[in-house]
Amino acid sequence: MHFSDAIQQLLDLRVFLISFLICLCVYEFYDWWNVKMSSLMNLPPGPWGLPGVGCIPYLFLASYRTGLPLSEPHLLLTHLTESYGKVYSMYVGSKLLVFLNSYSSIRDAFQNRFISDRPYSNIVEKLGGKGEGINLSSGSPWIEQRRFTLRAFSRFGLGKRRFEDQVLMEAGVLVSECFKYGGKAFNPDILFPKATSNVLCSVIFGKRFDYDEPKFERLLHISKRQIEIIGTGVVALYVPLVKYFQGDITQELVAITTEQREELNKFITEHKENFDPDNLDSYLDVYLSEIEKSKENGTESEVNEDNLICTIREIFGAGTESSASTMGWLMLHMMEYPEVQTRVHQELDAVVGRNRMPRMSDKPDLVYTHATILEVQRIQSIGPLGFPHLSSQKTSIGDFEIPAGTIVVPNVWAIDHDPDVWPDPWRFDPNRFISEDGGIFREEEVIPFSLGRRVCLGENLAKMELFLFFSHLLHQFTIKKVDKMTKLDFKGVVGSTYSPRPFEMIADKRE
Repeated sequence: MHFSDAIQQLLDLRVFLISFLICLCVYEFYDWWNVKMSSLMNLPPGPWGLPGVGCIPYLFLASYRTGLPLSEPHLLLTHLTESYGKVYSMYVGSKLLVFLNSYSSIRDAFQNRFISDRPYSNIVEKLGGKGEGINLSSGSPWIEQRRFTLRAFSRFGLGKRRFEDQVLMEAGVLVSECFKYGGKAFNPDILFPKATSNVLCSVIFGKRFDYDEPKFERLLHISKRQIEIIGTGVVALYVPLVKYFQGDITQELVAITTEQREELNKFITEHKENFDPDNLDSYLDVYLSEIEKSKENGTESEVNEDNLICTIREIFGAGTESSASTMGWLMLHMMEYPEVQTRVHQELDAVVGRNRMPRMSDKPDLVYTHATILEVQRIQSIGPLGFPHLSSQKTSIGDFEIPAGTIVVPNVWAIDHDPDVWPDPWRFDPNRFISEDGGIFREEEVIPFSLGRRVCLGENLAKMELFLFFSHLLHQFTIKKVDKMTKLDFKGVVGSTYSPRPFEMIADKRE
């Protein structure tokens, strides 16, 4: 080795050590600075951040240290509660994010009228087209559309007996489709999305579709693919830095969403041909009627055709996958826990009998059946990270100050698996929802539909269809594994819903 080479290596080592010490100092300084500023401003505590990128380096480091993948952010965000508590904050890029990891903090925040907006995202803007719908809008446009939709649902009977009859009819079709397999193995993902989306089609269009109708199947495929692409990265869509990393995946998302709008527009055009203003039998009928009134009066309204397409897309997409995923998880748990399934069978036989099918009027007496649904929703956290909110002005959550423009994110997974709330949270036990007097309690703490001012508009309908679909299937079938030795997979596919991985089951007819 030449002397000059030795000197160069020594210099390289010195440069490395100096660079390392500088980085360490910067790390310590910004950690101290963030803590100091959080204290002065009374922000929720949180990890260190760097100019421009905020806590992104910290999140990568935390992921590496814990082995919790960034592709499942709800797990890492739950882990951070051990260091920072149930309410903490961090800068991601230039945006301040506050994460809520307890039921009480989410309840208080989402009842706050100053934490009811949605953050802006150029990607979301592309997906919305010319309309914002209900879920993506803020302020007066959101208030106007939400109030109108609630009135529309009430007008054509959503939640009343006529819609129970619609759900009962679809439950009957679902049972009939299961009978067709004759006790042979099948993938329920072929059926559940079609059943749940058909309930929504009855609400939106006033009609259901045959399971093998090509246009219907295409809409379902698009909806499922959207959820797969977005994943729990729905929060990342609102981080400014993301716009610089929009690759092929974003282009695909925009492309299939554009196709979805075009397909829905065809349905609307067909519906207009038979539109009768004196017979408003669906959400689409009531919406079209309101648009005509606005045109006649010469008034501008958020109730317009652009927002109509966007709203239908929201209802159809979100409602289909969340309920279908829940049904899938219910079937997996019935196979894994036959003793629970036996108790559901016994309760159905005692309350309903074998000569008729369950109805909503039976629900108060089907306590264990109801508790089983709640426990599956809790343990699988169908929506691990809820949709982010935005603070419209300076406000507070508990004792913490929340500046205007803060993105507020609910971590539902953390709530559902908090050992301080649910003893032994990874143990599947429907009895945790049954009180000493034999009734249901703590139901409000399971929040797959969110809560507060932006609670899901279809919550009651979704609860109805889950109860009737599940109780009808268990009334008629014993759900079995294809092979008794098969080890079932309870690690789901991370999307904006947490869905089961593909599996097969046997629906064996009960005598």
